[in-house]
Amino acid sequence: MSSPLIRSIAVIGAGPSGLVTAKALLAEKAFERIVLFERRGSAGGVWNYTSSLPPKVPTPSIKPNVSSNPVLQPSALPVYPSPLYRDLQTNTPIELMGFSTHQFPKGSLQFPHRTSVQEYQRTFAEPLLPLIKRATEVLDIEKSKNKWLVTYRNTKKGSPSNEEYFDAVAVCNGHYEIPFIPNVPGLQQYAERVPGSVLHASQFREPELFTNERVLVVGGASSATDLVRHLQPVAKNPVYQSLLVDEENVNEKLVQVPQIVKFHPETREIFLKNGKVLKGFDRIIYCTGYLYNLPFPSLNKRNDNPETKLVTDGSHVHNVYQHIFYIPDPNLAFVGLALHVVPFPTSQAQAAYLARVWSGRLSLPSPKEQREWQDQLVSSLDGRMNLYHSLNFPKDAEYINYIHDLTLQAKPNPKDGFPAPYWGPKELQIREDMWNIRAKFFGLEQRK
Repeated sequence: MSSPLIRSIAVIGAGPSGLVTAKALLAEKAFERIVLFERRGSAGGVWNYTSSLPPKVPTPSIKPNVSSNPVLQPSALPVYPSPLYRDLQTNTPIELMGFSTHQFPKGSLQFPHRTSVQEYQRTFAEPLLPLIKRATEVLDIEKSKNKWLVTYRNTKKGSPSNEEYFDAVAVCNGHYEIPFIPNVPGLQQYAERVPGSVLHASQFREPELFTNERVLVVGGASSATDLVRHLQPVAKNPVYQSLLVDEENVNEKLVQVPQIVKFHPETREIFLKNGKVLKGFDRIIYCTGYLYNLPFPSLNKRNDNPETKLVTDGSHVHNVYQHIFYIPDPNLAFVGLALHVVPFPTSQAQAAYLARVWSGRLSLPSPKEQREWQDQLVSSLDGRMNLYHSLNFPKDAEYINYIHDLTLQAKPNPKDGFPAPYWGPKELQIREDMWNIRAKFFGLEQRK
């Protein structure tokens, strides 16, 4: 399946996924106009750290497809808070972290601090600056006259909206925008009774703010593990962590307990799946991830039809082939949807594939074959649609190398264009051992 002739492309977002997508498109030398839209004042996406906290996160938080509100400042551009915290270091070693065409400087920490990654993104973005409309928010994306009509405006208060037509749109706005906090019985009333007692990880900035407090962290992914590590030196020990486990794991600094099933707002009791009851916590921090969202009204009108819907409950993006191409119209695509991956090389692989398809050097399978791929994926999940985009190891390695091999089928001159990364034995070994490498670096308990 070949795409119609594409000459103009809008890239929504100038974070890591948007930047690498633009570089891959430029390398095809096939497009007349490429425009990146970035609502922040500089490229880099969420790696632009802000001390400002996001506006109040609803508890629970289960509604996708809403626009997040920036922090407004007098006589200045609005601030779109980043979910990064002050002392964040990557959970991926630099041997795998970066784009294959752009290395971290010599002497960088194996797990770089966020400031190093922000500088890495700045230098990666430099050649693209003439293409980026900064401080520009995309308000809508609509199919009109066989093209994509993009409506946008400058984020400065009072700025008028503008419209431009494009042949294709790459949505690269990430999936760290709308926090997910599950709807646990009693949680809403528990949070309302003592404002500030229930937070999402996106609201965490400095561990000192939790000094001498009893803290319960909910979740078991990297962010939860990292917050526990930052809290232990300052909070009252032990820190508690709620996981999807049946048995407790207790030591001097950390008590891991089963899933929370109910809150009692008046008594401040927290009921666990194993029947035990906890109480007396000053703070509960939900490290439960984010909802996929598309804050574009015209795209959300497609959600009434199973064949065209995109984001419904926020668990995933529907109707996308290989986590990239919108099956009903492959001139709409997404880069950066994958979960539980090493993000930069995964996005680079997707961008390289996308660019070759849109330039006409690669063809997609038929829509029927794309839907068969999707159906097979859905059937393998056994209803766990929150894992639709999950490519936990070794799936991420297989995916990166599969996309790499696809790009080498481009014609003519298969090796031309922006390279798709390939993981050989060295990279595969690092990826497999990544948790233990990280544990050794940070002095954590290693996995057996």
